[in-house]
Amino acid sequence: MDAAQAGTNDWRRGLPTLTGARVTLRELRPEDAPELFAAMSTGDVAQFLSPPPTSIEGFERFIEWALHQRAVGQYVCFAVTRATPTM
Repeated sequence: MDAAQAGTNDWRRGLPTLTGARVTLRELRPEDAPELFAAMSTGDVAQFLSPPPTSIEGFERFIEWALHQRAVGQYVCFAVTRATPTM
């Protein structure tokens, strides 16, 4: 789904993928857990957050929770990733 479609779809079914020149915003995926754990466990990041999960499994549970909460209309959480260069 692209940004043009985002306004016409029910966000409870899934979040749009929004791509800019340098970043892409997309829904979290279970396979994001290891990278989230690594990024959120550094002191530079963790000091600005309420305590993040303390393991990859904890992030997997968070992602599962976030997807469920989106489906019931309670919460959204986007992953911010580097945009994939187009050729």
